[in-house]
Formats: sequence, C-alpha cells, structure tokens
Amino acid sequence: MFEKKKSTLATELSEVLGKIPDTTYVIIVEQSCDKRTKLYKAIKKIGTICEFAYLGEGGELIKYIARSLGQFDKKIDSRTASYLINHVGGDQLTLLNNEIEKLANYVGTKEVIEVDDINEICQKKCREQDF
Repeated sequence: MFEKKKSTLATELSEVLGKIPDTTYVIIVEQSCDKRTKLYKAIKKIGTICEFAYLGEGGELIKYIARSLGQFDKKIDSRTASYLINHVGGDQLTLLNNEIEKLANYVGTKEVIEVDDINEICQKKCREQDF
C-alpha cells in the first residue's frame, strides 16, 4: 500500500483519512513503506505513525531476552538465549515472555539461566514437520 507505484487503494485512503472522526483508530500493518508516498504523508499529517522493528531471531532478540531476564535479576548468555529462541520460538513475543517469566520463577534464587533449565520447564514449540 505504501509503494511508490500508483495504488488506487492508497489514493482513496489518503483522501478519506481527513474525514475519519477522532474517536476512530486506523491501524495499517506493512512490512515496509515508502515515506515519500502521498498516503504516508497524509497519515503523518493527521495521525501518528509508529514503526516497530522486527526483532528477528538474531542479536536483537537475544538482547531482548537478556533485558527481560534482567528485570528478574537473572542472566543468560547469548548461546543459551539462542537455544531458548530455537526451543520455544522467537516469532511470538507473548509466548516468549511467558516462558521467560516461567524460567525466572523456576530457577528461584539461582542467578544464571542454563540450557537444562530451559529443557526442564519451557514448552517446546510445535513445528509443522512434527505432524
């Protein structure tokens, strides 16, 4: 919708945006957007644009896990955090957060999360090939 190519939907939407009441929220989810388009500029002018970067399954998600466990005064090394991502999945943050909280509670006073803790308490994600 935010591509530079002519999009009739984007054109129509940018024309209608100014007519939407303040009590209505419009949420548009796109993988990427061209900030030069008429639609993007129209939304920015009358609304709020929030961009949320995908954490991926690499370094950013590992840092996220470490920060989340830090709130419980727990630590995890990057190798173990990668194992956690592979074990429970990194594509659903709600599920991952639940498993992080479960881990923190499970280890009690122990400060460092280990692979054995993950194997013991965390639910392994189902994969399509499991069926």
